[in-house]
Amino acid sequence: MVESLVKNPYHPILPQYLEGMDPVFVEYYNKYHLHAQEVQEVPIDLYRTDPAYALMPPGRSTGPEVAKIKDIKVPVDGGEIYVRVYEPDTASAQGLRSCYINLHGGGWTVGGGRDIDAPFCRLLTAELGCVAFDVDYRLAPEFPYPVPLTDCWTAIQYILEHASEYSIDTTRIAVGGCSAGGHLSAVTSILARDQGTPFVFQLLGCPCIDASATDESGEVKVADDCPYESWRTNAEAPCLPLTSMVWYHNNFLGVPRPQGYKNDWKLSPIKAPSLKGLPPALIVTAEFDVLRDEGEAYAERLRSEGVDVTCVRMKGVPHPFPLFDSVIDAGKEYNRIAVEALRKAFR
Repeated sequence: MVESLVKNPYHPILPQYLEGMDPVFVEYYNKYHLHAQEVQEVPIDLYRTDPAYALMPPGRSTGPEVAKIKDIKVPVDGGEIYVRVYEPDTASAQGLRSCYINLHGGGWTVGGGRDIDAPFCRLLTAELGCVAFDVDYRLAPEFPYPVPLTDCWTAIQYILEHASEYSIDTTRIAVGGCSAGGHLSAVTSILARDQGTPFVFQLLGCPCIDASATDESGEVKVADDCPYESWRTNAEAPCLPLTSMVWYHNNFLGVPRPQGYKNDWKLSPIKAPSLKGLPPALIVTAEFDVLRDEGEAYAERLRSEGVDVTCVRMKGVPHPFPLFDSVIDAGKEYNRIAVEALRKAFR
């Protein structure tokens, strides 16, 4: 870590959140995050590469061992990206295998690459015997919208085209991710349906569902017409305050915003013309998260159009709680319900 860049900030959990917050998380936060700089306070390259900033303190499990892990290169428009492949023990695999495609979070901007969700991909591969692909898409602001989305969609097409190489059953492919990864998973689920190769399941953890929630000026404020109260009540919640979320939106969308962005369903899947025929979904939200209400609104709209949806609100935790699965019960529970939902879908 570059010591000259550490300003020893102070970001305490405010009283309005403390009363209902998981005390184990509070203790963990005060130890590792209380004096950490937030994403908008750190040079972006440093935040991406230094573990002190990359949400990688000892809060996440390492995940079980799996038989085979390798990185492959996938050609995309204007370059190539890496995709990490996790394979189970082929000796115990029976015929064709199910597949999980992971699209990581990080505000489309700082990511975490192929490491941040490695424990989760290991877990699914070991528990379910599936092949897991973790897509390391290119990041804003160097590659703003729509590049992260088109990279993910291109990688998904590559996986479909090479399914036989990994003994994948193309009728048992699921997609999922947290935060920005939830957005990318929701949109690619719609694209897959429209292409005629629908996924069997979508896992959306604390997903970004409506990109018009922050003000189009790029200033740190909620849009006047934002219908989600959690953007206001959780604007100062730990780990993803409004200041950070606006910074992510500004990098991903640019300032000024693209023309017509408010109604672009590829930015805001809740505004898609139709959600009928989409795969079953598990949507998990966090009580102290600005994104909570839009995730739950998306669950309601999916349900109203005939989609089988389970929506779970994790009490007492902020937005990135799945990253703390070795520390807090909510993180462990996220893993448990995700594994069980995917197990059911892959049957």
